[in-house]
Amino acid sequence: MVLFTSLTGCNGIRIGGSNRVEVYSFSGGNGAITLNNGVIILAAGSQKFIGGNITFLGGALTDIKLYITKFYFFLDGVQTSIKVDAASVEGSTANLSISSEMGTSSAVTLQSEKAWDSLKNSLHFSLRGTYMNGGTFAYDINLNVKEVFSAE
Repeated sequence: MVLFTSLTGCNGIRIGGSNRVEVYSFSGGNGAITLNNGVIILAAGSQKFIGGNITFLGGALTDIKLYITKFYFFLDGVQTSIKVDAASVEGSTANLSISSEMGTSSAVTLQSEKAWDSLKNSLHFSLRGTYMNGGTFAYDINLNVKEVFSAE
């Protein structure tokens, strides 16, 4: 099995005073899958992106050869990735299943308030892959981002 993770970071974002903490939640669904319990934590000098949990409404996907998960947003019309994971197997006897846990990243690069505003307004989750028999699947969810805590 091959596992690949790509993380990009939020170190450039300014969130106000040096003791300021902001916490956001995100979730969404499209009728086939839902993603819940996603969290973004912004604190002076420290940011964390928690991908949340995915639920397959028609039952878990099985017999998977390759899949890619991606969290992204649009900045000035350009797709900007936050967290990308991929896994694959070689050969035809083994297969993958997709974990319900979407993982955590302590790096999300947002270089401006404009980028942060774009993320809050256009955060997406994508899941694409190939079954062992060669068939493909693709899901894309527009995620709702809400502030749940803010303090100095």
